[in-house]
Amino acid sequence: MGKTTLARVVYSMISNQFEACSFVANVREVCEKYGILQLQQKLLNDLSILRDMNVKDVDNAVYMIKNRLRHKKILLIIDDVNELDQMNKLGAKHDWLGPGSRVIITTRDAKLLTTQKVDGIYEAKVLSNGEAFHLFNLKAFDKEHPPKDYLKLSLAFVHYAGGLPLAIEVLGSILNGRSTFEWKSVLDRLREFPERKILNVLQISFDGLHETEQEIFLNIACFFNHKNQETIIPILDCLELYPKIGLSTLIEKSLIKLEDNQLWMHDLLQEMGRDIVRRECPKDQPEKRSRLWLYEDIDNVLTNNTGTEAIQGIVLPFLGTEGAQWNPESFSKMNRLKLLIIEDSYLMYDPKNLPNGLRYLNWHGYPSKSLPTSFQPDELIELHLCFSNIEQLWTRAKPWEMLKKLIVLNLEGCKNLKSLPRKFEMKSLKILILSNCSKIKTIPEFGENMGRVKDLYLNGTAITKLPTSIGNLSGLVSLDLLPFNPLSRSSESMGLLLSSLFGLSSLNYLNLSNCNLKEIPYDIACLFSLEGLILCGNNFSCLPESIAQLSNLKVLKVDNCTSLQSFPTLPLNIGYVEGFGCSSLETVPVLLRPNSSFEPRLFLSNCSKLTGNQGFIDLFFAVIKKSPQGLSPNYHGERYGMVFPGSEIPEWFSHQCMGNEVNIMEPFSHLCNDWIGIAVCIAFCSLSCRQINYSPVHFRWRVNGKDMSSVGINGRASNYCISDVMVALSDHIWLWYLLPQDVWEKDRKSLWECDANGFREIGIKIDNTDSGLVKKCGLRVVYKKDIEDLNGNVVQSGNNSIIPYEGLKESLNLWPMVNIMRSQVGTRNVVKS
Repeated sequence: MGKTTLARVVYSMISNQFEACSFVANVREVCEKYGILQLQQKLLNDLSILRDMNVKDVDNAVYMIKNRLRHKKILLIIDDVNELDQMNKLGAKHDWLGPGSRVIITTRDAKLLTTQKVDGIYEAKVLSNGEAFHLFNLKAFDKEHPPKDYLKLSLAFVHYAGGLPLAIEVLGSILNGRSTFEWKSVLDRLREFPERKILNVLQISFDGLHETEQEIFLNIACFFNHKNQETIIPILDCLELYPKIGLSTLIEKSLIKLEDNQLWMHDLLQEMGRDIVRRECPKDQPEKRSRLWLYEDIDNVLTNNTGTEAIQGIVLPFLGTEGAQWNPESFSKMNRLKLLIIEDSYLMYDPKNLPNGLRYLNWHGYPSKSLPTSFQPDELIELHLCFSNIEQLWTRAKPWEMLKKLIVLNLEGCKNLKSLPRKFEMKSLKILILSNCSKIKTIPEFGENMGRVKDLYLNGTAITKLPTSIGNLSGLVSLDLLPFNPLSRSSESMGLLLSSLFGLSSLNYLNLSNCNLKEIPYDIACLFSLEGLILCGNNFSCLPESIAQLSNLKVLKVDNCTSLQSFPTLPLNIGYVEGFGCSSLETVPVLLRPNSSFEPRLFLSNCSKLTGNQGFIDLFFAVIKKSPQGLSPNYHGERYGMVFPGSEIPEWFSHQCMGNEVNIMEPFSHLCNDWIGIAVCIAFCSLSCRQINYSPVHFRWRVNGKDMSSVGINGRASNYCISDVMVALSDHIWLWYLLPQDVWEKDRKSLWECDANGFREIGIKIDNTDSGLVKKCGLRVVYKKDIEDLNGNVVQSGNNSIIPYEGLKESLNLWPMVNIMRSQVGTRNVVKS
């Protein structure tokens, strides 16, 4: 149901409860044609304030409305507002209204409502499939059900309308009384020529946009619908379209939506945007359009070399096309081309030139050995040539000097690249990616003007030495040095390489995995901004005590450091410690922090000498005790987890079952008042002796049989998993604590639903993979009283470290009866509290 229709329904339902009522319709259209005075006159007449008398002018009407409305209990509907001034001059102000009065405003622009400080906002939703089908039948057949031979066609038109009431009504009215042959003809025509009456209405909001906002809308409609906003915003920035304010405006006007970090628009709005671009020229002349997105049009223009100055953007997604025969000179006439994205790496096209006005160039699998010698990249802001055949960017040095505006240079996976300039001097550069350029052995010197570089990716290269001028990268935040071949780097050379980094005070992410490091220098404390330190696959036996001085360190990973025997005292802000395959690790320091708002997450697997687990359990209970205040943002959501060697589920988990599912029937009265969270414990092991590419175990939180989606780091997630690269060759315990706030907002209402007997079913369902097996699981709903009991009964370990204790090794079980366990996987267990 549309906004205006919904307002009319509400008006008819409640208007008899007020002294006077007025429905001021089509405000935008009437104001454009006749001015607002006519609407003010109607309002005054409807409310019996003034009948059959003309108001002198707008200001006089405002005075009369302001002074008369406060004495009546009125209902006022102001329909289709597009300017703040319209609301102000029609009485939509809190201090103008009498007691009990209500004002309902319909608009395409949510920003107007927030500016006016309305008491509540309801966003009209598109119709469900059932509602849309019902409305379409009423319009097309004047009855609720279609004739049998029209059913399939009816569903096709309903799908096309996408739940938009306007489109359903227009299409239904056009088709009413026509034959199935005519219906098929209309459907075929719609696929190429959208219904003009629908587009004209949709275009009203577009026409009211600022020029840059219109450009953003058209770019999304043509190129970027259903794309991640982190991908879109930098591209729009390159085009100087001010995307942050522009996207906010488009969202406020309901022209685009932001869900799960994706920007998307209704199919008909996308069609409207593309139709605007198509109408820039005759159908058979795509070269005269501002944007090209269809392969047929792009192929036509580039093959026949018919490009023109009209073309500003070309985006060709991956289609698997092989051997396109494009004219080598085809870009020579596109002087205004700013955006060029070609994701198809099978194109065998060797361009002789590129437009000098390009701002964003992304050509995946670029076929040539170098960029055209005539290309002068003065305006280029981002250059992406991932997995291309490039050997050197230019055959001459001069173009490097022209890259004054370049912010991103991404040459990832260019395995033939072997030549770089002697010195980098790109003053605007922020991101340099040479990942997996395996023939790169040396990195150029960095000029003194390179202080803006934030991210430097040298992983997968053959670089063994960094230039002393790396100190010029004063703003460097992230550095990845994971080598292409770990054996190519000696321990001595890597020690020198590491020492050259200690002046980078802004560095907050450092990846030194597989760098053949036998020790980590004490001076690493100089990198006081570090937040993430990745040291996987090295040969050191200990970490320096100075690591405790890294007060900003939040993440530490030491996977497959097989010589590591112990951890030193870790920084107070550490939030995540990962150590998979640390086979020599014997002790972990006590990490309990009574005065801190959070405890660190520990994921330690295949640490065969680390068998004591009471310290881990104490740490888990400490988190639960702090949970009434909410979990720390360090956890990336309202959840906390850890993994460690062990096989027994603590008795505290009141509901335990063999197999992969446990459910509890909890009284609604308990959950309503005192429920804080859910604690989960899973005993599992891996069934594979090799590293795998997906988590061995993951589970779903269920309420009344429905899966709850969680709020993930990158948007919505449907399950909880350990790690994509973890292997647990012996028995391990996985502890997880979840708060209701971790549930996706749209699913959260299910947490408060119960059955006829006042109970709610809460449970977990564990999904085994081919590489993991669950022995048993435990579950406990945590109430306020449980927190009080934990505060009174749990005693923190008095030792300085988590160390092995006698008897646990004997209790470890490698589950030789795997086949028996597999037969239990499908069991379902429900326990009533």
